[in-house]
Amino acid sequence: MDFTGAVGRIVEDPQEATAIAAAEGYSWKRRWRGGVRCSAATAAPISAVQAAATGPNQRPLDGGVHTTQPWFHLGMTRDKATELIYKYGTVDGVFLVRDSRTHQGSFVITYKSGQKVLHAQVNPILDPLRDRPVLSIDNGATKFYDLLQLVEFYQVRSTLILIFLC
Repeated sequence: MDFTGAVGRIVEDPQEATAIAAAEGYSWKRRWRGGVRCSAATAAPISAVQAAATGPNQRPLDGGVHTTQPWFHLGMTRDKATELIYKYGTVDGVFLVRDSRTHQGSFVITYKSGQKVLHAQVNPILDPLRDRPVLSIDNGATKFYDLLQLVEFYQVRSTLILIFLC
């Protein structure tokens, strides 16, 4: 996608897409949070040194459009997220996304389902076809380039219905 004009457009030519990415300076879609990335084959963490050595489009997701979303809560603990969902989540599907405290570079979707609060780990893995990091909650069966894509996908799919809380 090219968002440099008044409206977005789909770019199908790989050379044009590369030129656009270079012109944008590898913007928010190319950055990763934390210093950890995982291998798709082993699901084992890859060190920040290894990740940095692989090139500019393999950097950790250290910021991005998700950080400006009202559903994203940086630094929130599991207990605080659970308390918030129980307190304000009156229907199934109410959710928030937070960074993981136990798995650096990962995220957690905390959501209400069946009157229980559940936590789904969002892990960074390496997409072997594109040789770039992606996010997944199902060990790579469904892959996303950023948290915004992941949340929007599950807001319209029946496997994990998400309704915005706060």
